[in-house]
Amino acid sequence: MIQTYYPGELVAILGTMFSGKTNLIRIIRLSTEGPKPSIFYPSEHAAEKKILRNHDDEEIYGSIILDSPAQIMEHIQVGQRVCLIDEAALWADSEGLLRTINRLREYGLCVVVGSFDTDANGEEPWIIQQIKDAAFLTIVRRTKCFCGRPALFTEKVKGNRQPIEPLAEFAPKCREHFQPLNGVVLKGVGND
Repeated sequence: MIQTYYPGELVAILGTMFSGKTNLIRIIRLSTEGPKPSIFYPSEHAAEKKILRNHDDEEIYGSIILDSPAQIMEHIQVGQRVCLIDEAALWADSEGLLRTINRLREYGLCVVVGSFDTDANGEEPWIIQQIKDAAFLTIVRRTKCFCGRPALFTEKVKGNRQPIEPLAEFAPKCREHFQPLNGVVLKGVGND
């Protein structure tokens, strides 16, 4: 748990879907700034453009759904110390997200970013590698596969053939049970 904020630094919360990343971001928000500031989400992640819901279909309060990462700058308040961005891999403009993160850090804000760390092929998205490289602190969250072993991957169980599809259905899987979208079985990835 983050006990304090880190001015001008990037904190990454990464892991499989359903591992509690968004809840951890909400806890960080409450422990550092109370119910404000907002948590920013890409519109690509939201089934409805005004109401964001978690995996249990509960409404996530204090969230702002944006079409572009540049719009985050319009919502930063004077004196704000922390900026919270979720679902980093789902923002359509990855390079714009990196530019926005760096601008926020230059202004002295601690930027907390959450995302899944592998796509449906079991590969790390480009934006996630960039975030990990720049992060002062990386917190990795895992959940369990249906077999009880730690899930290292998020498997797409329903949707199209795209490795990142925001509104598809996913399941956390261990290395043994993970079936990558491209059909290649991964060997020797992670520790489980």
